[in-house]
Amino acid sequence: MKKVRKSFSNILRPSCWRVFFIFSALLFTSCTSIRNFLWPENQFNSIQKQISVENNADYLDHLEAVAIDYLASKRVSEVKISPRSVRFLESAYKKIVMNNELIFKKKLKLNFHFIKSKTPFYFSLPGGHVFFSVGLVKKYFKNKKILISALTFELVKLHKNLFIKTQVVPTGYLRVEKMLSLTRLPLQVKIEINKWVYFAMKRSGYDSSALLNWIQIQNKNTLDFTVQWGRVGNISREEFSLKNFMIGQGIENGNTTTAGYNSSKEFYHLLKDIKRINI
Repeated sequence: MKKVRKSFSNILRPSCWRVFFIFSALLFTSCTSIRNFLWPENQFNSIQKQISVENNADYLDHLEAVAIDYLASKRVSEVKISPRSVRFLESAYKKIVMNNELIFKKKLKLNFHFIKSKTPFYFSLPGGHVFFSVGLVKKYFKNKKILISALTFELVKLHKNLFIKTQVVPTGYLRVEKMLSLTRLPLQVKIEINKWVYFAMKRSGYDSSALLNWIQIQNKNTLDFTVQWGRVGNISREEFSLKNFMIGQGIENGNTTTAGYNSSKEFYHLLKDIKRINI
């Protein structure tokens, strides 16, 4: 009987309680991490069902054909970048996908297109077509993290087939305004996509707060991004929503800046490729 009491008293020793509390804290942290890892897949399902054209193969083929027609237009000039720059973009894409297999479930090869235009714009279409204007890269992609923020947003749209179904009437020439109208999403959908992008960047080792900085840059330069956004008033609402979300994730006041952050040699090589283009 004395041995039993002695064993029981050993369990109640302070050192044992410390171990118990440490184990409990680790378990709670692990559960929180798992919850955050699974969050996008659970949170976004309802909106995805409303807007995704995943099961509409004909429409996806139609949009891919539109991308090809746009590139073939005589008024559209695509800038060729060096193989080194292509490898850099493909490497960034691979890093994001490999660290976010729950989000990016399908195999998709990307085709990067840089369009000779002063107007800042970017968009994507089925078939892995990702478009950036030369004006956008020259003026606004000051560091790698801004590029990754814009790219990751388009990756979510492509992998989840998030496009508003609309009719495209062949006119012989597709203006960039028309292309952007085909890929523009409702504000509430973009707000949810931003949360996916935030987690995807974080899991890939990128500074996810750069996404807010990218939206803030667009908000401060609304005249340049009128074509991109259509309704520029939505930029402020998108920024406000993401800032509140980040505060909920523990980012104090939702404040962030990417000024002064170092970028890779490959990123600067891409900038050099683009900056040599006269527009």
